[in-house]
Amino acid sequence: MNSNCKKCNEKVQDGAQCSRCKLVYHYYCVALSEVGWRRLGSERKASWLCPNCKSNAQLNSPRNTTQCKPIEETKAESTSLENIEAMLASLSGLPVLVEKLRNEVSELNARFSSQVIEELNTRLDDIEAKLSSVESLKIEQNKLITKLNTHEDRFIKLDKDLKQQIEETTDLHKKMKLLEREYNRSQQFPER
Repeated sequence: MNSNCKKCNEKVQDGAQCSRCKLVYHYYCVALSEVGWRRLGSERKASWLCPNCKSNAQLNSPRNTTQCKPIEETKAESTSLENIEAMLASLSGLPVLVEKLRNEVSELNARFSSQVIEELNTRLDDIEAKLSSVESLKIEQNKLITKLNTHEDRFIKLDKDLKQQIEETTDLHKKMKLLEREYNRSQQFPER
């Protein structure tokens, strides 16, 4: 029974079909329960009318207000009424049961919520600890960068000083060689 419900126009997998117009309805769209529909005999299902067809049938049928009901029909109605009263009596404890279920659901929600909150708090604590660790590492990194920059500056200064020393040493070396040559020359030609 894969067709659309005449009332809500949505797909019907399982529903009630009118015996006159053959249209299909969801049970809840025509104020039927699925259980109630299943309890109807095959004859009653075969003669079931949708609200539109039922109202049309009532308008077209002649009314006899003086008609008396047969005794069997009255007995069946009173038996049916007794059955309904018995069913209602069996449902008298339903409000207490519903309240119990509500309380249990509330308790479960509270328990679940507290577990979730506890787990979230634990995770947040872990994240905060990791962030603190990262911040400490960042501080250490900055200190190392500062030290490295200081050492680099010192290295540049030392390198500059070394180059200057090398230049001075080279100059001194040249002067010494020059002086040596002059001395050697002067030794070769003594003064007379």
